[in-house]
Amino acid sequence: MFDLFSVTDKRADLAKALVKAQASMGPTPEESRMQRKANGDFQYLDWFTQCAQVAWDANQGGRRNRFTVSEFAQAIDHNLSVQRFGLSLSSALHTAGFKRYRSGGATYYYKPGDSTGAGTGLIQIRALTRTELEQKAGI
Repeated sequence: MFDLFSVTDKRADLAKALVKAQASMGPTPEESRMQRKANGDFQYLDWFTQCAQVAWDANQGGRRNRFTVSEFAQAIDHNLSVQRFGLSLSSALHTAGFKRYRSGGATYYYKPGDSTGAGTGLIQIRALTRTELEQKAGI
């Protein structure tokens, strides 16, 4: 004879076992942390983001040391089209940590915090992109 109550009990036990098994299937929080750390060594940063990070490191902070996307583009390459790469340039600045604000119809980027001197960090970008001949000539 078929026992309906027995099947229902077994079904509930199987469901509990399945939930318990799924909970233990993924990596532990410690394993996840180690995996994120190891993967961080292999992350790729595009050229614009690398330039933005150089500017971030050299920027003296505050709205006083602001600059526009156009000025950022010119620091990277005088022939770089802001209209073509504006979104990528803005994204790179945001990724590096710069904040933006609008003033007088223009959008400016700045490093949050108090100003510790004068310097936007754009000169350091130009040093990254100079050719060997330009460096020897002191341009």
